[in-house]
Amino acid sequence: MKKIIILDPKTEYLKDIALTLEGTGYGVEMFTDSEKVIQRIENNLVDLAIIETLSPSYDGFQICKDIISYNSNSEFPIILMNQEGSELDRVLALELGAIDFIKKPFNPRELSLRIRNIFSHRMSQSNLSKEKIIKIDRLTIDSEKRRITVGDDVIKFSNMEFNLLLYLARRIGKLQTRVAILQDVWGYSDSSNSRTVDTHIRRVREKIGIMGNRLETVRGFGYRFM
Repeated sequence: MKKIIILDPKTEYLKDIALTLEGTGYGVEMFTDSEKVIQRIENNLVDLAIIETLSPSYDGFQICKDIISYNSNSEFPIILMNQEGSELDRVLALELGAIDFIKKPFNPRELSLRIRNIFSHRMSQSNLSKEKIIKIDRLTIDSEKRRITVGDDVIKFSNMEFNLLLYLARRIGKLQTRVAILQDVWGYSDSSNSRTVDTHIRRVREKIGIMGNRLETVRGFGYRFM
């Protein structure tokens, strides 16, 4: 059974969410104490976390950053949420390495489907047998150490930026649509977040310098690494 932890100062809002998730076969724990949530994640007792970002007692964005920064949790799936749901919050969440961001109020069933897609995507990815090191000219991607270098320079990437570049590099020369990228890298099942792909592509290009010219935009379709 997959275990999900929810951090929110207003637990009464979580009851319907917990019931829906439990009804689809997940184990659910609800907390208002951020330290307990972090401890359970560090001890590998949880498979996914849902965190409210706006709270008088903690900073949800900082918690996400702290969790992702741990080497052992660099791919741990986190969904951030709040009532504002601004574009800035959404971009910040993805930049920090969250797998998704959702605006309150939301349909518990929608959340359940998003979580199912996330777990399904991660399982299919883990079953793929891929080479651990990819070299393209001056670019080297070490998928095991999650390390990217251009020449002798180590480049710092967010979790999702790394996943995106690795995804395209493994499919060098092949056009990938925005919809395919959203589904395969983010686990989304629709194209409503296509701007997320464009934003991350822009950042990846900037970070890999001259190698960014190898990331080709095919207008109206998507991207490919040449």
